[in-house]
Amino acid sequence: MEILVAVIASAGALLAAIAAGALIQRLREEPEGWLIAWTVAVVALCLSLGVIAIGYLLGFGPVTFRIYQVTGSLLAPLWLAVGLVQLLAEKTPPRFLAWLFGIALTVVAVVIMVFDPLKTEDMGKALPAASNHWDIFPNYLLTGVHALTVLTMLVMVVVAGAKWRNGDEYDTDNLHAALVIVPSGVALVGAMRFTVPALFTTALLAVAGAAVWYTVLRPLAPYEDDEDEFPERDEPRGARATHREEQPMPPREEGHRRGRGAMPSAGPPPVPPPGPQPVPGADLPPTPRRASGLGDLVAEYRSGDQDIDYAARMSPPPDAGPATGYVMNNGAPPQRPDYA
Repeated sequence: MEILVAVIASAGALLAAIAAGALIQRLREEPEGWLIAWTVAVVALCLSLGVIAIGYLLGFGPVTFRIYQVTGSLLAPLWLAVGLVQLLAEKTPPRFLAWLFGIALTVVAVVIMVFDPLKTEDMGKALPAASNHWDIFPNYLLTGVHALTVLTMLVMVVVAGAKWRNGDEYDTDNLHAALVIVPSGVALVGAMRFTVPALFTTALLAVAGAAVWYTVLRPLAPYEDDEDEFPERDEPRGARATHREEQPMPPREEGHRRGRGAMPSAGPPPVPPPGPQPVPGADLPPTPRRASGLGDLVAEYRSGDQDIDYAARMSPPPDAGPATGYVMNNGAPPQRPDYA
């Protein structure tokens, strides 16, 4: 049994470490309050499971017992509840109070649990019970933290359900996350509060880490494919704007992804529609053309017709203005013969 608990604790610690790495990577891209709180909780679960594995292999002592209790019994459930508040609260005051209370309670409780003397330091390779080693102040402190944590989680489930009834896919994802986190958190508090088999307690610690990892990867995964269809996804999950419907989004050009600042790529030039195309200048009136007679002369000369008065044919019409041949005709304008 001891080897089995050590193996489960080692596997759970490895799983929690991978989940912590995934949360930290997501936190670097999307700095959200619920991600910060759940990262603290997953790191605490990883330390608690690692200490259990070491304790079942080498034996527990005052240091390993304190680390196991501070991380698994205090920090993990407390920051799971703080993360739910950060996720579901839409206004700033509840989130600020959750941060303030979580940080203050963490500092005070860690100082008391680290420096308060234990009732006894006799421990073996079995998982030590908290009631057998804590004094009155750490015991009451943990009782209060557990009660407040369970109450907060239950209230957050009710809030998520109320938002889901009249909400959209966004609220459905939040309810899905709450229904995964709350049962694992409440079961973890019960395992740390009451006397249960060590195998069951270790398994619940591992399940809590896996629940957070699943929640971040599935229902609370970032929206990518349908971000143009749901503009509210760009806002923090815990702070949805109330004036979204009053201020419609401006129209965007096709191919322009929101939040990336990329200009639409230049495509091929537009193809004109089929059909007759307008000719420039087709609507203008035709310009009157002045006939010089030179073309007719050339055509008649090539056809062999030599009995033509070429001088008369080359003379301008009467209304064409003065001609240069006036001098040759003694100043009188030449008369154009009538070719019948």
